[in-house]
Amino acid sequence: MSFFNKIFGDNSPKIECPRCLGKGHVTDSDIKRLKRELKWRPGSCAYCNGIGKIKQDVLNKIPVDTTYLSIDIPVREAKKLLNGDYDALEKAKQFDIELDNFIDEIKYLFFSEGKNLTEIANHFFATYPDGYNNEYARTELVEYIKKVIEVSRN
Repeated sequence: MSFFNKIFGDNSPKIECPRCLGKGHVTDSDIKRLKRELKWRPGSCAYCNGIGKIKQDVLNKIPVDTTYLSIDIPVREAKKLLNGDYDALEKAKQFDIELDNFIDEIKYLFFSEGKNLTEIANHFFATYPDGYNNEYARTELVEYIKKVIEVSRN
């Protein structure tokens, strides 16, 4: 918080964050409640920036369950989203579509094509070589594929 905000703070009324329920962090139960099992991980709440409270008008600008609004995006982009910036909201919609398509592709490869975990991972490694060019990224993808399959089976 800047010096001026501390002295002349924003006195607009705040409400409990509907994403984290005022805790300042998103838990597995919040993720399930908002139906974001394959789209979020537990951690600091990006909707309230970890504070647990938001301005009432934020609810009118961006849906609570917006997948793109996470702690992984730059602060500047998060602020645009929270202010209802049209371009940022469109980018968020596109991100959601692409993530849904990614999840659907994993499901298709596993359930319809009968590919195993290694074959699915190799498909994505070959399709997006720049995205999975280190061991950490590859391991993370394999774990994500496992999670998609596990959640889809239940």
